[in-house]
Amino acid sequence: MNPTFKKILQVGTSLLAGIVLFYLLYRNIDTKEMIETLSKADYRFVFLSMLLGCLAHWSRGVRWAIALRPLGYKVQKRRAFVAVMTGYLMNTAIPRAGEVARCAFLKRTDNVPVETSLGSVIGERALDFVLLVSITTFTFLIEWDIIKAFFDKYVDFGIYEKMFFDNLWLLWIVFFVAIIFFGLIYFFREKISQNNFIIKIQAFLVGIWKGILSITKLNQKQQLFYILHTIIIWACYHLMIYVLFYSIDATSNLTIMAGFTAMVMAGVGMVIPIPGGLGSFHFFVAQTLIAYKIQTDVADYFALFAHTAQTLMIVVVGGISMGTGLYFWGRNLGTNKEQSSVIN
Repeated sequence: MNPTFKKILQVGTSLLAGIVLFYLLYRNIDTKEMIETLSKADYRFVFLSMLLGCLAHWSRGVRWAIALRPLGYKVQKRRAFVAVMTGYLMNTAIPRAGEVARCAFLKRTDNVPVETSLGSVIGERALDFVLLVSITTFTFLIEWDIIKAFFDKYVDFGIYEKMFFDNLWLLWIVFFVAIIFFGLIYFFREKISQNNFIIKIQAFLVGIWKGILSITKLNQKQQLFYILHTIIIWACYHLMIYVLFYSIDATSNLTIMAGFTAMVMAGVGMVIPIPGGLGSFHFFVAQTLIAYKIQTDVADYFALFAHTAQTLMIVVVGGISMGTGLYFWGRNLGTNKEQSSVIN
């Protein structure tokens, strides 16, 4: 199958899945009531939520610029921010394309090798993953009754437990196949290592590994600012949801921990490979609020409200960033090389 057609098919399928899920969630919604409810919202908190989103993305750009310093690239903070916003803009259309897009953008504007910048992105994503797991664990421990109510509504864990213990023999088959597979790789390792395709992959992985190690090569001051911006990013992610609670009367009494739970579940919705989290974000956020005894209609309104606000911010700021970035910097690559030159 043609790679381009395959990619289009994948994106089209995931987009269709998002549209179907979104339709199922909102097919019975009372549009008039929803408009009336949202028209009474306090848009000061909506604007604040969008500003917090921008701040999170700005800190992500600054943190990325800091991580590139030990690799020999002095990238201006504003260009790193523009690259990050370009990545988020791409993610709204093509799932998982944002990381590569922002690295390609920085290659265009600052001539930073894609494999090097991608390595630093993977390094920061690894750190973010650890933090997400920590926050999720903390949230599950504190809000377990709410989380359990959410999952009990859709999953009968007893059935899966029975299936697991009734089919243990499948695990043994997978285990032995894995041993044979890695054994063959070890036996033919010399021939495999001489393959041109493998050599290119190795070179690419070396660049990525250098990026991951860049975090450990930061000096004390850089490490301090790297940690500071990491805290800002995650604090903003939480506050983006939490302050939005105050925009609608029915959700204004939700607690800070409810904000953490909604943030975690929103993250689950965004991880699902659907463009912009369409449908999946709405489902997980709405069902979380329902678990907190918020009326179903209001929960659905809030999820739509939250997703629309952040998507609008990304489309507007990301679109302006990408356009201005390519216009002012992309066409002056030679000048950019000098401004963000490799540090000797």
